[in-house]
Amino acid sequence: MTAPPPVGAGDCLHPGLAEPRTKEDWFGYVFYEPPSRPLLPPYEVYLAMDEDDAERRRLNRSRNRYHSALVLAWTPAVRHFETEITELLAANEMAPPGARLGLLIDGPPAVGKSTLVKMIARKFEQELREDFPERFAPDRLGDYVPVVYISLTDQVTPKQISLAIARYLSGRTETSHWRLKLLKPSTTRKAAAGRRRVITWYVTEGRLITNCSGR
Repeated sequence: MTAPPPVGAGDCLHPGLAEPRTKEDWFGYVFYEPPSRPLLPPYEVYLAMDEDDAERRRLNRSRNRYHSALVLAWTPAVRHFETEITELLAANEMAPPGARLGLLIDGPPAVGKSTLVKMIARKFEQELREDFPERFAPDRLGDYVPVVYISLTDQVTPKQISLAIARYLSGRTETSHWRLKLLKPSTTRKAAAGRRRVITWYVTEGRLITNCSGR
């Protein structure tokens, strides 16, 4: 049985259309379902329908909705990167504390790098929810967040990475002191996969101090 959507999850959005900014946005991607295929009558019955027939209009709207939904194809290239990422996660899962292997996907703009990552990460979380629903139980202390998806510019600083993760997980960075737990594993380009990591932020007079420790 698959774990249900968490309370407060965002609207279900197509994984290829917009960028998630928070974990609630990401949950909306995970639980997106495309329009169902309409049940078509026999062709001769359809042709016999009057163009002003309400039933024909409803049928045509259902067909248009189904065919206009963007289909994300699992091409051989996507399957290749899925294998690379899942093997990397498996290697990092029980690795000792310290630096872990990462994967950089490089290419020209608008070729589908971000969409590819979201497709693989979405499937990864869906499988986790099916295989380990207890990890996502609503009575757990805090959310189990297996995927952290953040977008950053070139020449990013550690402070900017910390702020991006904080906004993704909590949606705010103005508090004077708070602690977040980034649970293993993560499949995004910018967040490391591996053991549980506790990240503590201290904001003092506009300055951000980050303290990371592996557990």
